[in-house]
Amino acid sequence: MSAIGIDFGTSFCSASWVNPQTGRPEVITFHETGTAKIPSVVFFPDKGEPYVGQGPLMQLENLGGLRDDQRQMVLQATVQSIKRKMKRNGRFRTAQRDYSHTDIISLILKKIRTEAERSCVFNEPITELVLTHPVMFEEWKKELLQDAARQAGFQKVTLLEEPVSAAIGYIGANNQPNTKGVMVYDLGAGTFDVAYVQVEHNGRNTEYHIPVPPRGDSMCGGDDIDMVLYQEWEQLARSQYRRPLSPREGEIDLGFLFRCRKGKELLSDMPQYMFNELLPPAPGSPLQRLQMNITRQEFNSKIDKVIDRTISKTKELLDDIRAKNLPLDYAILIGGSSRIPLVSERLQQILGKVPVRTTGAVDAAVALGASYYRLAKDHVHRNDGNGSATASADSNEDCFCIYCGKKFKKSFRFCMFCGKPNYLLK
Repeated sequence: MSAIGIDFGTSFCSASWVNPQTGRPEVITFHETGTAKIPSVVFFPDKGEPYVGQGPLMQLENLGGLRDDQRQMVLQATVQSIKRKMKRNGRFRTAQRDYSHTDIISLILKKIRTEAERSCVFNEPITELVLTHPVMFEEWKKELLQDAARQAGFQKVTLLEEPVSAAIGYIGANNQPNTKGVMVYDLGAGTFDVAYVQVEHNGRNTEYHIPVPPRGDSMCGGDDIDMVLYQEWEQLARSQYRRPLSPREGEIDLGFLFRCRKGKELLSDMPQYMFNELLPPAPGSPLQRLQMNITRQEFNSKIDKVIDRTISKTKELLDDIRAKNLPLDYAILIGGSSRIPLVSERLQQILGKVPVRTTGAVDAAVALGASYYRLAKDHVHRNDGNGSATASADSNEDCFCIYCGKKFKKSFRFCMFCGKPNYLLK
């Protein structure tokens, strides 16, 4: 069976495959975008099939030039950030029918599968998938992802935690045979995860363990940083023109929010930037323009509270690592928002002499690790909590915490929700 690995992201997805000519995992360049990313955006027209990816994203980015009624039509028919908004029984009503959140995620995964078949030379249909997810992810969300993947045409679906996938991918792609322990800091658009992965090299086999509970925040990510910039523009619009950014009071203008994301990316690369933006047109009002000059220092001060939430979680994990005297060779940054210089600066402050490294392709590192995992899955093991290795097949066995009752995987031997070590087998 042909297989791919997918990193299902809040804003963008990336994928990988094992190139049969080289026998090595490679990031897939999507035919539609010409890049390794495809937007996690779905547009539902009044008639016809839903559109997924670059087209719907560009439509959102260009909302500023549309009339109010046209803008509302686009907004009401578009779904974005579904990974963060995911609900167990969530529904999205369109002109034609209702779509469950499983349906919407399935549309995105099916689009990736189709694009992968166009971009890569597979000898047979893609039926196998390694799908990554945040380490702090409720069990029902994992089940929803699996259901969506099967609905998208994947017959065999393996779930893999994003930090573990990133560690496997980084070590495999960068030939790091002497690595004994790595911290993975993952700041994506909608979620944050930080985990410690211990690596043991036993002859030709490499084993990956998670000996201490990872940390995370499912409601902290680049989206929150975008909103910080959005609120700055909102205050400026009210001060200068006595109106909100959106033509409708109390509504977030998604087109302008996407421009804030672009601004965040620019400030990650430049010491300062002069923003010059047209306000979304309001009925009966002339075109209005806002200008704002933001330095890197000012940007850092505005987003410090968001970054501090991630550093606090990272410090908790670091204390566990040091308390158990575990080896830590370096930390790697993944997730698009980890490019922000303040992230590496704050992280280096608490790590001391432990180096902070970038993966080179922060947006595709997790997806690449998914294919490395599949390539060597018979040799990938998880820690059973008592210092011995457990085969990956056993790590998928379900357990239930006797304190809070939540379900998690046996491989961790501690509850991912309350942190207590006791468990009951299913």
